Amino acid sequence: MQLKINYWTHIIVEWIPHNQFTNIKEIEKVDNNSAITYSAIWKNGPLYYRYDKKEWIRNPDKKVILNCLSLDIEEFFNMVDNYSNIYGISQNPNTYDYILVLQNRNCKRCGKLYNDLENKWCKLCEINHIQNNFANWSGNQKIDNFIQEKQIKINGFNDIVVEWIPFNQFININEIGKVDDNVAIIYSAIWKNGPLYYKTKSWIRNSYKIVVLKCLTLDINEFFIEV
Repeated sequence: MQLKINYWTHIIVEWIPHNQFTNIKEIEKVDNNSAITYSAIWKNGPLYYRYDKKEWIRNPDKKVILNCLSLDIEEFFNMVDNYSNIYGISQNPNTYDYILVLQNRNCKRCGKLYNDLENKWCKLCEINHIQNNFANWSGNQKIDNFIQEKQIKINGFNDIVVEWIPFNQFININEIGKVDDNVAIIYSAIWKNGPLYYKTKSWIRNSYKIVVLKCLTLDINEFFIEV
């Protein structure tokens, strides 16, 4: 990794003794506890090049992410290739698990850079999280594929998450009007669970949201042309 340095702003990857870390706090466990993520303070901190002084110095007391992986050495190095912008490698002296020391701007789940650093939002992980934890499916392959395609196109934490919504989620349904020669009937309603939105680094629902329902008397192909 050090031999690949091509510019003075590049990160110097190091072996970092475990006793360099203080204020170690568990963030989460993933993959059936095979990976545990911690936040920590690296006492010495990473090296960086002071261009004005033409020398390498350290940025002490740097907040970092520790990704502790219960893997053998071969599996560990296969995993390392998935990560970018790592500070170095360490090892837990008690469990002998290897540790990836990551910049605090890396996603704690996948290790890749956050798409939105300020809101700690990772597109890949959030889409997977939505589909694994919140998704309802219609059972109609064409509709479900359409929903998945819409979810994959999410590019920011404030984008709308398209879902299959069971009809029993709607209450206070009131007809508003008919359009297109009665082909479509418009209703107002309350969606009990409400839509998903991203807040304080997690997805929550905006319950009892007023919505508009447009009921279309069309076959499935005509329906998707309308959508």
